[in-house]
Amino acid sequence: MRLRLEIKKQAEASLKKKEELETSLAQLAKDNKWLIEQGFQQVVTYRLHSSEFNSALGNVYSKLLIHGRHQAYTDGYDAGVAGSPKDKSPLFQPGTYDVFKNTVMKMECLMYPFVGEVSDYYGKPLSVLQGLKPRGLDKDLCNEILQSVLKKRSL
Repeated sequence: MRLRLEIKKQAEASLKKKEELETSLAQLAKDNKWLIEQGFQQVVTYRLHSSEFNSALGNVYSKLLIHGRHQAYTDGYDAGVAGSPKDKSPLFQPGTYDVFKNTVMKMECLMYPFVGEVSDYYGKPLSVLQGLKPRGLDKDLCNEILQSVLKKRSL
């Protein structure tokens, strides 16, 4: 009799543990689905519209414009444009290509804090990761883009 009671208790404990594991597995599947279907898109969207990324991109873009103006001026002069020597023009900046290359290399080597923060959240609840946003985020623009992506997926 005592043995049966002990077996019954173990069976009930096992059944309870099984139910807990099934609930946990269902939550993991739900979290995995969100991460794959929305999470990565959210991280990339936030990244592309954050001040840390756009500041570096703007720096590269401005150096490209300066280099482009210099190159256009040089090409125009070399094509036979008459006038004062090219080195007297404020557009003549022979070092712009090296400045541009160095700026691109700096951008390629940047460590973005938001990316590091995302990777540091491994093992934490998904709700914590969902609330993570980079500094300088244009939230309205990101929400608009994310809603657009969700609408396109539902078609």
